[in-house]
Amino acid sequence: DSDDWIETDMYAYLLGLLEQNEADIAEIMLDVAHGEDHNMSQPDERVRSFEGDDILIHYFEHNEFAMGLRLYKREIFARLRFDRGRMNEDVVGGFLALKAARRLVVSNRLMYYYYSNPVGVSESPLRKCDFDLLYAGERLDELTATNTDATVRRLAMTKKHRGPFTLLVKMALFGCSNELDKQTVKRELQAATRSNYGLLMASGMPINRKVMLTAACYCYPLLAAAGLAYRAVRRVR
Repeated sequence: DSDDWIETDMYAYLLGLLEQNEADIAEIMLDVAHGEDHNMSQPDERVRSFEGDDILIHYFEHNEFAMGLRLYKREIFARLRFDRGRMNEDVVGGFLALKAARRLVVSNRLMYYYYSNPVGVSESPLRKCDFDLLYAGERLDELTATNTDATVRRLAMTKKHRGPFTLLVKMALFGCSNELDKQTVKRELQAATRSNYGLLMASGMPINRKVMLTAACYCYPLLAAAGLAYRAVRRVR
Protein backbone atom coordinates (compact mmCIF):
# COMPACT_ATOMS: atom_id res chain seq x y z
CA ASP A 1 0.00 0.00 0.00
CA SER A 2 1.14 3.55 -0.70
CA ASP A 3 1.22 4.55 2.97
CA ASP A 4 2.92 1.41 4.32
CA TRP A 5 6.68 0.96 4.68
CA ILE A 6 9.22 -1.83 5.09
CA GLU A 7 12.64 -2.38 6.61
CA THR A 8 15.37 -1.52 4.11
CA ASP A 9 16.79 -5.06 4.23
CA MET A 10 13.45 -6.89 4.08
CA TYR A 11 13.86 -8.33 0.59
CA ALA A 12 17.50 -9.27 1.14
CA TYR A 13 16.40 -11.09 4.30
CA LEU A 14 13.57 -12.88 2.47
CA LEU A 15 15.90 -13.89 -0.35
CA GLY A 16 18.28 -15.35 2.22
CA LEU A 17 15.43 -17.36 3.73
CA LEU A 18 14.50 -18.72 0.30
CA GLU A 19 18.04 -19.79 -0.52
CA GLN A 20 18.98 -21.19 2.89
CA ASN A 21 15.81 -23.26 3.18
CA GLU A 22 15.41 -24.22 -0.48
CA ALA A 23 11.88 -22.80 -0.30
CA ASP A 24 9.50 -21.46 -2.94
CA ILE A 25 8.04 -18.69 -0.77
CA ALA A 26 9.47 -16.79 2.22
CA GLU A 27 7.36 -14.77 4.67
CA ILE A 28 7.95 -12.25 7.44
CA MET A 29 5.54 -10.61 9.94
CA LEU A 30 3.54 -7.39 9.85
CA ASP A 31 3.25 -4.75 12.56
CA VAL A 32 0.46 -2.15 12.72
CA ALA A 33 1.71 1.43 13.01
CA HIS A 34 -0.16 4.66 13.71
CA GLY A 35 2.64 6.96 12.54
CA GLU A 36 6.20 7.13 11.21
CA ASP A 37 7.56 7.45 14.76
CA HIS A 38 6.26 3.95 15.49
CA ASN A 39 8.47 2.02 17.92
CA MET A 40 8.50 -1.72 18.42
CA SER A 41 10.75 -4.38 19.86
CA GLN A 42 12.02 -7.13 17.56
CA PRO A 43 11.38 -10.68 18.84
CA ASP A 44 14.12 -13.29 18.98
CA GLU A 45 14.30 -14.78 15.50
CA ARG A 46 12.29 -17.94 14.92
CA VAL A 47 12.14 -19.58 11.48
CA ARG A 48 9.76 -22.38 10.56
CA SER A 49 9.20 -24.39 7.37
CA PHE A 50 5.91 -25.80 6.07
CA GLU A 51 5.14 -28.28 3.30
CA GLY A 52 1.98 -29.71 1.74
CA ASP A 53 -1.33 -28.97 3.46
CA ASP A 54 0.55 -27.49 6.43
CA ILE A 55 1.27 -24.47 4.19
CA LEU A 56 -2.46 -23.86 3.71
CA ILE A 57 -3.20 -24.45 7.39
CA HIS A 58 -0.61 -21.82 8.31
CA TYR A 59 -2.18 -19.43 5.78
CA PHE A 60 -5.62 -19.73 7.35
CA GLU A 61 -4.51 -19.85 10.99
CA HIS A 62 -2.12 -16.92 10.68
CA ASN A 63 -5.09 -14.94 9.29
CA GLU A 64 -2.82 -12.44 7.52
CA PHE A 65 -3.58 -12.39 3.82
CA ALA A 66 -1.39 -9.52 2.56
CA MET A 67 0.76 -10.84 -0.29
CA GLY A 68 3.36 -8.13 0.26
CA LEU A 69 4.68 -9.98 3.32
CA ARG A 70 6.25 -12.62 1.09
CA LEU A 71 8.90 -13.13 -1.57
CA TYR A 72 8.02 -15.69 -4.26
CA LYS A 73 9.93 -17.69 -6.80
CA ARG A 74 8.93 -16.54 -10.27
CA GLU A 75 7.62 -20.00 -11.19
CA ILE A 76 4.80 -19.61 -8.64
CA PHE A 77 3.21 -16.99 -10.90
CA ALA A 78 3.57 -18.95 -14.16
CA ARG A 79 -0.20 -19.51 -14.33
CA LEU A 80 -1.45 -17.41 -11.41
CA ARG A 81 -3.47 -14.26 -12.16
CA PHE A 82 -5.43 -11.98 -9.86
CA ASP A 83 -9.15 -11.42 -10.37
CA ARG A 84 -9.61 -8.08 -12.12
CA GLY A 85 -11.77 -5.35 -10.69
CA ARG A 86 -12.21 -6.89 -7.24
CA MET A 87 -11.20 -5.96 -3.73
CA ASN A 88 -9.62 -8.66 -1.52
CA GLU A 89 -8.04 -10.21 -4.61
CA ASP A 90 -4.99 -11.06 -2.50
CA VAL A 91 -7.05 -13.44 -0.34
CA VAL A 92 -7.58 -15.83 -3.25
CA GLY A 93 -4.30 -14.93 -4.96
CA GLY A 94 -2.31 -15.68 -1.83
CA PHE A 95 -4.03 -19.03 -1.42
CA LEU A 96 -3.27 -20.03 -5.02
CA ALA A 97 0.35 -18.96 -4.67
CA LEU A 98 0.83 -20.99 -1.50
CA LYS A 99 -1.03 -23.97 -2.94
CA ALA A 100 1.51 -24.01 -5.78
CA ALA A 101 4.48 -23.95 -3.38
CA ARG A 102 6.44 -27.04 -2.38
CA ARG A 103 7.90 -25.36 0.73
CA LEU A 104 7.09 -22.17 2.66
CA VAL A 105 9.56 -20.68 5.13
CA VAL A 106 8.27 -18.22 7.76
CA SER A 107 10.19 -15.88 10.04
CA ASN A 108 8.72 -14.03 13.01
CA ARG A 109 10.81 -10.92 12.19
CA LEU A 110 8.68 -7.73 12.01
CA MET A 111 9.72 -6.05 8.77
CA TYR A 112 6.51 -4.75 7.15
CA TYR A 113 4.65 -1.81 8.73
CA TYR A 114 0.98 -1.42 7.97
CA TYR A 115 -0.09 2.18 8.55
CA SER A 116 -3.49 2.32 10.25
CA ASN A 117 -4.78 5.41 8.46
CA PRO A 118 -8.02 6.87 9.90
CA VAL A 119 -8.96 8.14 6.41
CA GLY A 120 -7.65 5.12 4.47
CA VAL A 121 -9.56 2.45 2.54
CA SER A 122 -9.56 -0.03 5.43
CA GLU A 123 -11.21 2.50 7.77
CA SER A 124 -13.75 3.91 5.30
CA PRO A 125 -17.53 3.33 5.49
CA LEU A 126 -18.86 0.00 4.22
CA ARG A 127 -19.22 0.10 0.42
CA LYS A 128 -20.48 -2.20 -2.33
CA CYS A 129 -16.95 -3.22 -3.28
CA ASP A 130 -16.32 -4.49 0.27
CA PHE A 131 -18.71 -7.34 -0.49
CA ASP A 132 -15.99 -8.82 -2.70
CA LEU A 133 -14.82 -10.34 0.60
CA LEU A 134 -17.81 -12.69 0.40
CA TYR A 135 -16.81 -13.68 -3.13
CA ALA A 136 -13.29 -14.45 -1.87
CA GLY A 137 -14.76 -16.70 0.82
CA GLU A 138 -16.83 -18.55 -1.76
CA ARG A 139 -13.76 -19.05 -3.95
CA LEU A 140 -11.73 -20.46 -1.05
CA ASP A 141 -14.58 -22.86 -0.34
CA GLU A 142 -14.55 -23.99 -3.99
CA LEU A 143 -10.76 -24.30 -4.14
CA THR A 144 -10.63 -26.55 -1.06
CA ALA A 145 -13.73 -28.61 -1.86
CA THR A 146 -11.69 -31.64 -2.94
CA ASN A 147 -8.99 -31.29 -0.27
CA THR A 148 -8.86 -34.41 1.88
CA ASP A 149 -7.35 -32.65 4.92
CA ALA A 150 -10.19 -32.00 7.37
CA THR A 151 -8.36 -29.06 8.98
CA VAL A 152 -7.93 -27.26 5.64
CA ARG A 153 -11.64 -27.70 4.88
CA ARG A 154 -12.71 -26.52 8.33
CA LEU A 155 -10.50 -23.42 8.16
CA ALA A 156 -11.68 -22.55 4.65
CA MET A 157 -15.31 -22.85 5.74
CA THR A 158 -14.60 -20.69 8.79
CA LYS A 159 -13.02 -18.02 6.58
CA LYS A 160 -16.04 -18.10 4.28
CA HIS A 161 -18.59 -17.77 7.09
CA ARG A 162 -16.55 -15.10 8.88
CA GLY A 163 -17.01 -12.74 5.92
CA PRO A 164 -20.49 -11.38 6.84
CA PHE A 165 -19.32 -10.84 10.43
CA THR A 166 -16.27 -8.89 9.22
CA LEU A 167 -18.49 -6.63 7.07
CA LEU A 168 -20.94 -6.15 9.94
CA VAL A 169 -18.11 -5.03 12.23
CA LYS A 170 -16.79 -2.67 9.55
CA MET A 171 -20.22 -1.07 9.25
CA ALA A 172 -20.51 -0.71 13.04
CA LEU A 173 -17.04 0.83 13.36
CA PHE A 174 -16.95 3.08 10.28
CA GLY A 175 -20.54 3.51 9.14
CA CYS A 176 -22.27 2.70 5.87
CA SER A 177 -21.92 4.57 2.56
CA ASN A 178 -24.93 6.14 0.86
CA GLU A 179 -24.70 3.61 -2.00
CA LEU A 180 -26.09 0.97 0.37
CA ASP A 181 -29.36 0.70 2.27
CA LYS A 182 -28.06 0.48 5.82
CA GLN A 183 -31.02 -1.32 7.37
CA THR A 184 -31.25 -3.92 4.60
CA VAL A 185 -27.50 -4.57 4.69
CA LYS A 186 -27.49 -4.85 8.48
CA ARG A 187 -30.42 -7.27 8.46
CA GLU A 188 -28.87 -9.52 5.79
CA LEU A 189 -25.40 -9.54 7.33
CA GLN A 190 -26.81 -10.21 10.80
CA ALA A 191 -28.88 -13.13 9.49
CA ALA A 192 -25.85 -14.66 7.77
CA THR A 193 -23.68 -14.17 10.86
CA ARG A 194 -26.27 -15.63 13.24
CA SER A 195 -26.68 -18.72 11.06
CA ASN A 196 -23.00 -19.51 11.61
CA TYR A 197 -22.66 -18.24 15.17
CA GLY A 198 -21.89 -21.67 16.63
CA LEU A 199 -19.24 -22.47 14.03
CA LEU A 200 -17.50 -19.13 14.55
CA MET A 201 -17.62 -19.37 18.34
CA ALA A 202 -16.00 -22.81 18.10
CA SER A 203 -13.25 -21.46 15.86
CA GLY A 204 -9.87 -20.14 16.96
CA MET A 205 -10.94 -16.49 17.04
CA PRO A 206 -9.54 -14.55 20.02
CA ILE A 207 -11.93 -13.85 22.88
CA ASN A 208 -12.30 -10.15 22.07
CA ARG A 209 -13.52 -11.05 18.56
CA LYS A 210 -15.98 -13.53 20.03
CA VAL A 211 -17.36 -10.78 22.27
CA MET A 212 -17.77 -8.60 19.16
CA LEU A 213 -19.41 -11.54 17.36
CA THR A 214 -21.99 -11.93 20.13
CA ALA A 215 -22.69 -8.19 20.13
CA ALA A 216 -22.99 -8.15 16.32
CA CYS A 217 -25.57 -10.94 16.44
CA TYR A 218 -27.62 -10.07 19.50
CA CYS A 219 -26.80 -6.53 20.66
CA TYR A 220 -25.86 -4.49 17.61
CA PRO A 221 -26.42 -1.08 19.31
CA LEU A 222 -23.59 -1.97 21.73
CA LEU A 223 -21.25 -2.68 18.81
CA ALA A 224 -22.33 0.55 17.09
CA ALA A 225 -21.63 2.50 20.31
CA ALA A 226 -18.16 0.96 20.44
CA GLY A 227 -17.70 2.12 16.85
CA LEU A 228 -18.57 5.69 17.78
CA ALA A 229 -16.07 5.60 20.65
CA TYR A 230 -13.37 4.14 18.40
CA ARG A 231 -13.84 6.85 15.77
CA ALA A 232 -13.70 9.54 18.44
CA VAL A 233 -10.38 8.19 19.78
CA ARG A 234 -8.94 7.95 16.25
CA ARG A 235 -9.84 11.60 15.58
CA VAL A 236 -8.04 12.69 18.76
CA ARG A 237 -4.89 10.83 17.63
